[in-house]
Amino acid sequence: MLSPEQLSEKLKDLRNITFPFLENVKPSHLAGKSILVPGGAGSIGATFVKMLVSLGPAKIVVIDPDENALSHLIRDVRNTTFPEDLPEIITLSLNIGSALFEDWALKHTEFDYVFSFAARKHVRAERDIWSVLSMFECNVLAHAQLFRLYPRARLFSVSTDKASAPANLMGASKRMMERILFSTGSTDRVRSARFANVLFSAGSLTEAFWHRFLKQQTFACPKGVKRFIMTKEEAARLCLMAGLSETPGIYFPDFDSNQHQVLLSDLLLLMLESLNITHTSFYQEKEALQYSFHKKEQDPWPVLWSMNDTVGEKDEEQFFTATEMLASTQHPGLKYVSMVHSYTNEAQTEIFSNLQKWLHTPPKGGLSEFKEWVNFWVPEYQLSEGSRSLDQKL
Repeated sequence: MLSPEQLSEKLKDLRNITFPFLENVKPSHLAGKSILVPGGAGSIGATFVKMLVSLGPAKIVVIDPDENALSHLIRDVRNTTFPEDLPEIITLSLNIGSALFEDWALKHTEFDYVFSFAARKHVRAERDIWSVLSMFECNVLAHAQLFRLYPRARLFSVSTDKASAPANLMGASKRMMERILFSTGSTDRVRSARFANVLFSAGSLTEAFWHRFLKQQTFACPKGVKRFIMTKEEAARLCLMAGLSETPGIYFPDFDSNQHQVLLSDLLLLMLESLNITHTSFYQEKEALQYSFHKKEQDPWPVLWSMNDTVGEKDEEQFFTATEMLASTQHPGLKYVSMVHSYTNEAQTEIFSNLQKWLHTPPKGGLSEFKEWVNFWVPEYQLSEGSRSLDQKL
């Protein structure tokens, strides 16, 4: 049976493009350096940390609230590298943005680079005001604290393609994070990256496909929805290239919307083919479940095809808008937004004050009031309407 890593290599061929900037690039900037990696135990963060190990840093500190994921990361690193070739690696199970993290950070100011992968990234979280405020607490407030605590380090904070013309609050929170990052006192030390849907990363649709396969569940997939795709290794490499780039900006792969987007339905069909699975199609949830409840081992696998009627989901993704100034890099296949709108100190103070107040007492108007507030500070945010949330779908 093919592993998710092997499936990723097959699935990425659907996009009909490779990344020239990934080839024959061996950054030497990190040799002997001290590097802090918040969110470093997640899918892309962990892949990034494993990549760092081979680049000769003196010290890597990984911050992540998931202590089990940290254990898996250390185990993976120590089982793939000779002890004498390992940098000093320290893991801490902390939330950035917390008082405990701030106390630790004030005592550990020695980092040359900060690469943050910490994020709340689920559109699914937009079902209620409390979940949304928790997302903004991580994506906005915690990162504002992080940027403040390391005024001399080179800062990289990962963004998302959903931050471009955001159609959901997750994308808007990342757009706000971008602007706060580029509102720091010295913008020549800040970088970010927007990248595509990462195959088999935590929370991705392909990971959901894999779990459905392992649990013998009905596959569910929207029809007509297109996305850009990358592997975890490509995403980690893009973040490394962006963080080490000479010019400040928000970096992204030079995909063409007309040529390189992939139908999610095609991803599923190729995955089924690669796993030697035959399928039968359904268009009603109840019919698909009735079939699956009585399915015999030799029967075709049920696939439920649905409409894209989910709140906050676009039919197609993009990396930049017409109002952003684009530039090319010396690496073919890699571009960046060179001029990033920033907030004044007064605007940041007001943003932080409102969020901190709402963390104690959410706005009386609930999500509607909060969305209006977000739209004021992120005018590009336009909620993509839908009839259902992800939690209401198979």
